[in-house]
Amino acid sequence: MSRLHNSIEPRVMDDEMLKLAVSEQGPREEAGQLAKQEGILFKDVLTLQLDFQNILHIDNLWQFENLRKLQLDNNIIERIEGLENLVHLVWLDLSFNNIEVIEGLDSLVNLEDLSLFNNRISRIDSLDALGKLQVLSLGNNQIDNIMNVSGRHAHTRAHARGSDRAGSAAWAGAPGASQVFSPLPLTHLRVA
Repeated sequence: MSRLHNSIEPRVMDDEMLKLAVSEQGPREEAGQLAKQEGILFKDVLTLQLDFQNILHIDNLWQFENLRKLQLDNNIIERIEGLENLVHLVWLDLSFNNIEVIEGLDSLVNLEDLSLFNNRISRIDSLDALGKLQVLSLGNNQIDNIMNVSGRHAHTRAHARGSDRAGSAAWAGAPGASQVFSPLPLTHLRVA
């Protein structure tokens, strides 16, 4: 079942969309007026919200080389791609999309928070390069066996804290959960 936002045709992540987002999310008041006159260089943008845009493919983000936070939730993205130049990214939200495979994240070595909630993921792969990852949200996917975890993340222990207890308890009951332990720096693993 494909998720389409208001049954609108898929949109292309082009310069026009990116300029509009930067303009709308940029500085306000006097600083905003100056930004409108002189423009904002994509390399100076630290946070970018592109949620609810009906985006099918991640593209044209190479100029956002200093981006720290990227919000791409609630689109129709099927594949994680086009992020290789975002090496300073710390926070990435790809929740509520159509992603089936975790891939294309190897260059995001500074990533601390990754949300892949509500996609179509069945295996937890390609996270080995994410040594700084602290929060990983994988709830409401098609992961039914914790043994589908690969690489060093195969030994992650989910710590239940606060409101995460119910989700962690549900995950703890998954097949293979008794074999999951590790020195990984994850502070939160949300899978339920």
